[in-house]
Amino acid sequence: DHPQTEPVTLRINFMEEGSSVSIPVDRMPEVIQIPVGRALLKSPSGGEGIYVDHLELSPIRFTYVGKDPQTVQTPLPAALRMKTGEIRTLEDLGLELAVYDAPGPEDVQGRELAEIVYTSRSILDLAEVESVILGETELPLEGN
Repeated sequence: DHPQTEPVTLRINFMEEGSSVSIPVDRMPEVIQIPVGRALLKSPSGGEGIYVDHLELSPIRFTYVGKDPQTVQTPLPAALRMKTGEIRTLEDLGLELAVYDAPGPEDVQGRELAEIVYTSRSILDLAEVESVILGETELPLEGN
């Protein structure tokens, strides 16, 4: 009889006890997509550039979409610069590898892109983030 107007509050199983995220029912949750569309990372095996399509940042996750950077065993070389100037790695922020979806060998050469998702056990305040640092390149959130 009465439409839901208040945000829905959820605690997702990978989040730490006491953390929750509010999902507004009148608009989409905040996800910042950072278009990249160029080679940024250096391949650990050969040093050539690795194409990065885009990055996504939300209060509970960080997502990389691009050619497979072969970083399953090591953390993705990413960090966030906070508005205070502090640089925090994914590990510092409590982000843990949750999904590593890499295409088959024939697709890595050109057609499909890998998706690497890190999830957070606590809530990340996106208003406090100034930029994402991927490898040696800093990508500002302003305008994204």
